[in-house]
Amino acid sequence: MEHLDTLTLVDATPVASGMATSDYVRLLHPEASIGKVNFLIADRKDRAESKISEIAAAPFYATCATERTAFVSVNRFHGHREDMRLAALNAMFVDLDADLAPTGLVADPAAWRAKVREICETAGLPMPSLLNATGRGLAAIWLIRPLPPHVRARWRAAIHGLITLFRSAGADKSCSDTARVFRLPGSINPKSGRVVRVVGGTLLRYDYDALEDAIYTTLGRPTRCQLQKRKLRHMKTGKRRSTDSGLTPAARFQQVLNDLDKLCVLWGGQVPEGRRNIFLHLYATCLTHLREPRDIATAIARMAAVATPGLPATEVRSIVRNAEDRAARPRTVCPLDDGRYHYSGAQVAHLLDITDEEARALKLQQVYSPKERRRRKAERQRERRAAAGAVSRAEYLDANTISREMPWTAQGMSRATWYRKGKPTISADFTTLAAFFQ
Repeated sequence: MEHLDTLTLVDATPVASGMATSDYVRLLHPEASIGKVNFLIADRKDRAESKISEIAAAPFYATCATERTAFVSVNRFHGHREDMRLAALNAMFVDLDADLAPTGLVADPAAWRAKVREICETAGLPMPSLLNATGRGLAAIWLIRPLPPHVRARWRAAIHGLITLFRSAGADKSCSDTARVFRLPGSINPKSGRVVRVVGGTLLRYDYDALEDAIYTTLGRPTRCQLQKRKLRHMKTGKRRSTDSGLTPAARFQQVLNDLDKLCVLWGGQVPEGRRNIFLHLYATCLTHLREPRDIATAIARMAAVATPGLPATEVRSIVRNAEDRAARPRTVCPLDDGRYHYSGAQVAHLLDITDEEARALKLQQVYSPKERRRRKAERQRERRAAAGAVSRAEYLDANTISREMPWTAQGMSRATWYRKGKPTISADFTTLAAFFQ
């Protein structure tokens, strides 16, 4: 894996500092990206409302939102800004808070920015893609090539490492969630009365692996390449990774595809409005595991014409392009390194709002909640025990009444003594009992 070269760092500060709000949003969320942009708009009465925008409309909406206290999501989502609805990890970031930074840096913004540069050069990191003055602090954002939602744990670990590196500059350790929003340039921070603006950055989008390796190398932790070598030493050559149920990823996504077909039938052949975009994306994701890249576009277009007739052609083309790109990426035995999306059945059920009752009625094989998964597992275990000759607790207690009758009490001894003496009975004759008590 190629590491970052700090000697070739780019600083586009003059261009960045004059960036308009609409250009900022275009750089943050490029066209043809999967997912939607979330805005958080607050008014003077400390009330806030969330707004969801399509990628194409986000720059215009952002420009209009600067008249109020406005925030924009760093990552993209399938609907509301929730971790379970995450569409793509778009950036890494640190929030440098005035309450956590040294007083000398807060009093001298130029020195604060110089501190950020110093930490980056020491750690072998490039300068942030965007460095924003938020009115009471700084927001350092490194744009990355989009990552799928299933690597969020790996992303969070790297974010915590980044926060550790910038602790001396006032990094807020609580700002590490996927749903994080930052103040929109051009808006006003009511706490300080200052306009939020971009003050620097390279305006580049980086490779995540290289950023992660630079963070862990500086912290003295093993890089991903080193961890991969350790893993390979413990893996059998050529053995395919399977899921917990013993299915290969292809077999599991075939079941998800079957479940999506059943849901489409339940909805009368057409997906309800509000679920069409995510349904077609999930359908396309299944195809990336089951079809060759050249066959995906035709299959998606055929499904879109039948199941999602009201979906704009631009969204269908965006889903097709994304699926073809994912299907053409390198494929590995480990989902974390695979270029395709790996949604769990529970995630699919959550994104499509499928209830457990619907999953049971349709006999869905993969698309159901974790609660339903536990119920099905418990039911299978009961069936296996019954097949092996096990009986229920009620049946067992009916056949074994010793604990309720307590025959040792009638003979004036403890339970342990009664068992040790061979379970003597009251019906034994006098000679037997006399011999027993001697």
